[in-house]
Amino acid sequence: MISNDCSCDLFTMEDMFGDLKKGETLIKDILLHGNININEKFYNQKLKNVAADVIIIFDAHVRVQFLKWILGNNSDKRIILWLWNTIEEIGNHIPLKEVPDEIEIWSYSLYDCRKYGLIYNTTFYPYSIDCNLKSTKYDVCFIGKDKGRLNHIMEIKTAIEDIGLITHFHISPTHFYELWRHSVYKKRISYNQVDEIISESKCILDCEVSNTAGLTMRPLEALYKQKKLITDNKNIIKEDFYCKDNIFIWGYDDISRLKYFVRSPYVKLPEKVYQKYTMKAWVNRFLNEDRNG
Repeated sequence: MISNDCSCDLFTMEDMFGDLKKGETLIKDILLHGNININEKFYNQKLKNVAADVIIIFDAHVRVQFLKWILGNNSDKRIILWLWNTIEEIGNHIPLKEVPDEIEIWSYSLYDCRKYGLIYNTTFYPYSIDCNLKSTKYDVCFIGKDKGRLNHIMEIKTAIEDIGLITHFHISPTHFYELWRHSVYKKRISYNQVDEIISESKCILDCEVSNTAGLTMRPLEALYKQKKLITDNKNIIKEDFYCKDNIFIWGYDDISRLKYFVRSPYVKLPEKVYQKYTMKAWVNRFLNEDRNG
């Protein structure tokens, strides 16, 4: 939630749900999974009549019921729904035709923006920017959910290890209750732990969930931690931060040069590139860009 000040030095963040007890959290998760309406008492009551001029809603766990509730309690505010997942991933959770007309729909996916007439705003990096110069333990790391990519991720892991690179892969199930399904699955870890692993690695692996998706967090983690990136996203060559010395495109670049790529120095980019994907710049784009796409 932000004020109408375009400098966006101050904005606040709130969870859509209040401080729920353990039993209430379980009920809420069951209702979300079953796509069943949730009692309004579960919603964060701080979101009634908020003082900010603009409310930005992330799509995670959101249902149309919540959108109607927050609009009803903040009818004089500018409300933006920002999709950090593809329309394909969101499925029936947020049918676009059921979103109230008063709510603007923005997306991180250029493909979805063009197909569904949404407004585009790129992915952002929500954490503090800190190039922690730790001694490295790993050549390549991957930390993320399966999301249907497990076989592909493991194939890349094997190929990387076969050329003598040291890996650290931490793969979590798509849903927490699926932890038992594969022996390679591990429990989700905090971002402090993720940051520690990245800091101890020379290179980050990025695997696409869908070729219609926008940028994942991995390229931005690599950018702001000044780490090398291996990605199977061939469209990354169009990004303003693309640099052949820093980004290896899996399935396109010559794997025989991968070991040299990983262990060669990172090439620093112009400062304006690093500024573009900060959270402050991301918020400012909502205020300053043409709402008609």
